[in-house]
Amino acid sequence: MAKAFVTGAAGFLGVNLVKELLAQDWEVIAFHLTSDNLKNLSGMDIQYEEGNILDYESLLRMVFGHA
Repeated sequence: MAKAFVTGAAGFLGVNLVKELLAQDWEVIAFHLTSDNLKNLSGMDIQYEEGNILDYESLLRMVFGHA
């Protein structure tokens, strides 16, 4: 199974991208800010990773923690 890291997963484009990836049988990891409202992602079979793409440490954790 292919794996996708979706940054901005809680936003309009991100939610729709997550839905499409799930429909195509991808494993999805939603990368989101602490302050993001995740209600549009609820009930989806995805993993969540909290962080910020501007923070190098959280990017490393996301990429290498899910390798």
